[in-house]
Amino acid sequence: MKLKIVAAIAVFLMTAACGDDKKADPEPTGTTKSAPSGIASGEPVPKKLDIAPGRIGTVKVGMTKAEAAATGYFDTDVKVGAEECERIEPLQWKEFYQDQVDVITNDSGSIVSMGVGREGLKSDTGISVGSTLGDVQTAYGNLSPAVETGYGQTGVYYTTSEGWIGFLFDVSIGQVTKDSEVSFIEVTKDTRPDLMRDGC
Repeated sequence: MKLKIVAAIAVFLMTAACGDDKKADPEPTGTTKSAPSGIASGEPVPKKLDIAPGRIGTVKVGMTKAEAAATGYFDTDVKVGAEECERIEPLQWKEFYQDQVDVITNDSGSIVSMGVGREGLKSDTGISVGSTLGDVQTAYGNLSPAVETGYGQTGVYYTTSEGWIGFLFDVSIGQVTKDSEVSFIEVTKDTRPDLMRDGC
């Protein structure tokens, strides 16, 4: 009799164990997207920025340091550079954007220029680094004549009441053609972009 009871208990335990193996883990009630590198937990996952005269995304040239910081795209008072180039920058794009776009500020920390030096970000008319001069001319009807920008490079510009956008080509003014490719894009507000990034 005892053997039958023991056998019955063993069968029950084996059945229960098999049943547990077949049970799926409960589905999570909600999932959380991890933020890209450089975006703190709890901040919204960033949207793709577009480029237009005087602005990149919602960030406008002329914004004060406080206004720019309030957009959520920047860190403030960041130590950058090494040794002889070490300095404190009033504004620096968050890490997620740093390989796509730069920012230049004046002594008070207000934005005076932003530049894009690699493919990825596009203008509100579809132009990006890698687009051709022909593409730029089609996208911007009232484009400036090509001008020498220094270092054997050429620039063209478009301006509106909102500001300037400039496009750099890594060929001299005598060699630029409709097939020449944009190597750098810069936006400013009150003055024509220099289309240069010198120094540390």
